[in-house]
Amino acid sequence: METRHSARIAVLAGLSAATILGATGTAAADHTDYMIVPGHTHTLGEGNDPLCAGQITTSIRSPHDHPGAALVSMTFAPYLGTASGGKPTCAVTALVNWNNLDTGASGSVSEYIVNHSRGLAPSRQDGGYVDIPTGPGRVLFSVATTSLHHVVPAPLEVFVP
Repeated sequence: METRHSARIAVLAGLSAATILGATGTAAADHTDYMIVPGHTHTLGEGNDPLCAGQITTSIRSPHDHPGAALVSMTFAPYLGTASGGKPTCAVTALVNWNNLDTGASGSVSEYIVNHSRGLAPSRQDGGYVDIPTGPGRVLFSVATTSLHHVVPAPLEVFVP
């Protein structure tokens, strides 16, 4: 009798775990939480400074626990690492343009990025993301700058839950 009771509990526990894990797996399969935008935005530095020419790399998060918004992170890497007049920093203003294909909402968010070295400089000194309230749906993103620039990737479509 004890064996039958233990077997029932084991079967119920297994079915419960399979149901929970199966539901989680299905939701994750339909949505990519983190994407690196393919390619780069090549740009001159602030004020079209050719000595601060560099590239911006962008990633986008659209997590389920932050519905209706995309979290964007950008890094700026100057090719030479010095500005005109021997200034040790390079800067650029990046523009993230977005268009929600399902609702028609659109907008643009600017982020001033300063690089103090030859390495990558994050858009936020705290390493955080730029929070863009796009609303849920399929959202098209592109990255530009206020300086002369060339965008290699086509706009990227991301699903925002």
